[in-house]
Amino acid sequence: MVRELYARCESCYIDGMGVLLVLFGACAPTSGQKRFSLMDTFPDLLEYAQHHSLSLFYLGSSEAVVDKAQEKLRRQYPGLKMELHHGYFQDNEKIVDTINAFRPDLLLVGMGMPKQEAWLMNHIDKLDVAVATQAGATLDYFTGAQAKPPLWMSRLGLAWAYRLLNDPARLWRRYLLEPWALLGPTLRLWRAH
Repeated sequence: MVRELYARCESCYIDGMGVLLVLFGACAPTSGQKRFSLMDTFPDLLEYAQHHSLSLFYLGSSEAVVDKAQEKLRRQYPGLKMELHHGYFQDNEKIVDTINAFRPDLLLVGMGMPKQEAWLMNHIDKLDVAVATQAGATLDYFTGAQAKPPLWMSRLGLAWAYRLLNDPARLWRRYLLEPWALLGPTLRLWRAH
């Protein structure tokens, strides 16, 4: 599902030092490419959207996080045209209708990987949006519901270590086991190139 979504993308960004390492090892051109983290640039995106009258729709996170984010957005970005909806809903058609009624310039889906990618893949053809992308836990970081790594750690590619230390029960598999499953395919890719 994730592969299918990325195959349909017109443009992709690199959100992870691991991806840069895989590309570097495969001799893919990486000069000038950097890791991009929506977590680190979300306030800049909100400021830009407010200044240029762009509309945003964020789908994801819990109801409590969405409520907290709405208060913070009203306070910090009073001119921003943005709707939020939690990610715990039952009726996909109703949420698609809600998004389409708003007609956002940018749809951010923050349900965690691979759920957000699967949701986008299953609904992208029904959505009336200019741009759609996955957003992970961006809203959780924005509200403080999850501990956000310091920018210097993020820039050094160490955000994963900070996140693991702050939420080991939830993230230990992702950061300590899952990379090993990718070792074989990565080595085969490197050998092929």
